[in-house]
Amino acid sequence: YKQSGTAPIGSGTENNVSKGDKLVLNAKAATKSGYVFSKYELKGLKATTTENVYEVVGDGEAKELSAVAVFTKNTYKLTIDANTEHGQYTVINKADNKEVTNGAILPYGTELEVKATPEEGYTPRVILNKNESKKTTPDNGVYTFTGLKITTTSTLQILFDKTKEYALKVQCLEGYNLKLNGTNYV
Repeated sequence: YKQSGTAPIGSGTENNVSKGDKLVLNAKAATKSGYVFSKYELKGLKATTTENVYEVVGDGEAKELSAVAVFTKNTYKLTIDANTEHGQYTVINKADNKEVTNGAILPYGTELEVKATPEEGYTPRVILNKNESKKTTPDNGVYTFTGLKITTTSTLQILFDKTKEYALKVQCLEGYNLKLNGTNYV
């Protein structure tokens, strides 16, 4: 809108302004969109010393004005908290299929995939920002975790838990037969 307080100038509308007029521009990204306002690409306008105020300077003979708001994706740091004592893991950026390492700076909305290979007797768990990923079924000993999306500064935990083992003691009662996996025990 014109700084003098007249009616707002809408996007895509034609309005008459004169050289030397001052315009106030405001651009904001939608809440939780993952974007932040970066700058204006200006034609026929120049910034003044007052924030968000631009002066009409014209642009040659065409006398066209334009202000295009440029937004950039927010970026966030990823901390990977993992121990490879009982398994190996790889974190992949699904957008480019490249490996992601601890401390990586990732854009909002980046989807990650974790491939974890535990040692025998261990099972992997993956936790992103205190939310545990769904359990998966291994394929040739490799567990794949998906649905991990970066929307803030994040901590990714990769844990290898000892698989619980139980001993079963069976005592046969007189008069009964015990059959286990096709073998009879008397």
